[in-house]
Amino acid sequence: MSTVPLPVLSIIGGTGDLGSGLARSWSRSGYSVVLGSRSIERAQEAVSLLTSQGFANISGATNRAAAANSDIVIVALPFSNYEPSLAEIKDAAKGKIVVSAVVPLVPPKVSVVQLPSAGSAALIAKSQLDPTSRVVGAFHNVGSQKLHDGDCDVLVFSDDADARSDVIKLATL
Repeated sequence: MSTVPLPVLSIIGGTGDLGSGLARSWSRSGYSVVLGSRSIERAQEAVSLLTSQGFANISGATNRAAAANSDIVIVALPFSNYEPSLAEIKDAAKGKIVVSAVVPLVPPKVSVVQLPSAGSAALIAKSQLDPTSRVVGAFHNVGSQKLHDGDCDVLVFSDDADARSDVIKLATL
């Protein structure tokens, strides 16, 4: 009986609270996770912290390298860094599922969602990434503390039913 290997996951913005919460959850479930950051040093520091806490199968890389070395790319960073980061990973994310976990919070009112003119962060990703990238919106409704605690409901949406199904599997761990 053959077993299908788990996809490798990258988290662009993996050094932040949301990214590290997702990394903890998926590491516990046996996934290999690549934490992406604009700074390789910051990514390696986050990996060291997580491995010292007993989490395995976690590595660090630049955002572009993280996206290139994964099967599913999760973007979990501040809205202010969103579009430049999408441009950075565009080529590496071709043909892959790209999960937008970004919430459009814009200063000075970072406690209030300010819908972008495109309609949502996922629609921005869909317009900025290569047309072969399969965009799914998920994990944006979950606070990082809930992810660290491990029990929460996750909204998952996409017009690509197969990609949505794959991300629902990640949300049910």
